[in-house]
Amino acid sequence: VQKMVIGPDGRPYVVNVATGQVMSGSAGNKPITDTPATSALYADRMRNSEPIILQNSVAGQDFGNKTLATVPLLGNHLVTKEFQQYDQARRDFINATLRRESGAVISNDEFDNANKQYFPQSGDAPEVLKQKEVNRKIAIEGISRAAGPSYKPATAGGPQAPSGSSPLLDE
Repeated sequence: VQKMVIGPDGRPYVVNVATGQVMSGSAGNKPITDTPATSALYADRMRNSEPIILQNSVAGQDFGNKTLATVPLLGNHLVTKEFQQYDQARRDFINATLRRESGAVISNDEFDNANKQYFPQSGDAPEVLKQKEVNRKIAIEGISRAAGPSYKPATAGGPQAPSGSSPLLDE
């Protein structure tokens, strides 16, 4: 799947969403490097996920939803819409983070570790929940910086962002 994104130089680029590879576009007379373009794509995905995660965090932490989601073949039919949104945003955040960090295939162990690092787990103290939220924001900002000094986040309110959401770190 390819997507048109605005690169760190403010120009449009076609990027392979699965790999982050820049398919076309240029910065001035020289091609844009993969690093800023892929970082911009991953930062946008992470920024898009965060308000959805925050908006649906209660459903995402619900033990019943988590248990029902594991039922083979039926799990997704048994959970709430809010849990589905939380889970999709959580997965997109983790995949964007890990793909940017390693560029390689993400193992189940890596995904599980990132899930525990960035997202609420049963029994997390309120201070730990806040720490994980801050860790997500730090990850977003780090990848945003890797996109280069002219990186501008995609406009809020895209297809996945909840209506009325504000830019993530301008709070």
